[in-house]
Amino acid sequence: MIDSAPCREGLKMDSEDIRCYGGRKAGRIRIQQEKQRLIAEKKIKKEKPLPEITDDEKPFDIPESWKCVRLRDIIAVLGDGIHGTPEFSDAGEYYFINGNNLVKGKIIVKADTKKVSHEEFEKYKKPLDENTILISINGTIGNYAFYNGEPVILGKSACYFSLIGGIDKEYICRLLNTQHFLDYAVKEATQTTIKNVSLKSMRMLPVPLPPLAEQKRIVKKLKQLLPLCERLNQGSK
Repeated sequence: MIDSAPCREGLKMDSEDIRCYGGRKAGRIRIQQEKQRLIAEKKIKKEKPLPEITDDEKPFDIPESWKCVRLRDIIAVLGDGIHGTPEFSDAGEYYFINGNNLVKGKIIVKADTKKVSHEEFEKYKKPLDENTILISINGTIGNYAFYNGEPVILGKSACYFSLIGGIDKEYICRLLNTQHFLDYAVKEATQTTIKNVSLKSMRMLPVPLPPLAEQKRIVKKLKQLLPLCERLNQGSK
């Protein structure tokens, strides 16, 4: 999270720079065309339109070339893991992971992570691919990881979604690591002993979306700024 004044100012300046760049015609993302292509190829089903995003839902004023979309608009699939307990096997080759195994972009297998057999994997596997992002939606909210072909099945606290073309995975993960998402998640979380964000709420998440080239540019800039922010935060303690 970014909370130091110098870093906020640096990001603000970069946002203004991006705002000027955003006036150019090139780079607009054809989200609806991509979704229609996937529907035509029977890779996803046609869904009912979601409510329009209100001004109150937008985290900030976006440049002219950006769009504010709901997460469902830019994904091919979204779901969560099993809501029960698989049959574990010490000799298994597949790991049963939950939200606490998702750490700063990676799936971390811990010493106490349980394993399952190939049969259990086939029973509970999900449609994960190179465009899949995993995020914790139960208990600790917001842990995330990219899926890179790891031999895993998911527990219920791990939500998965796969992005359509024209979307940068790292940009979306940076968004999920902002106060905007955490505030949204807290507001939407069910009021139980353990906080839980529903799949419906994940689909409804407002996403400020620039053209792909700008997504990549923002990610590059953040990679330069965030180490500085961390050093400044540590120095102020």
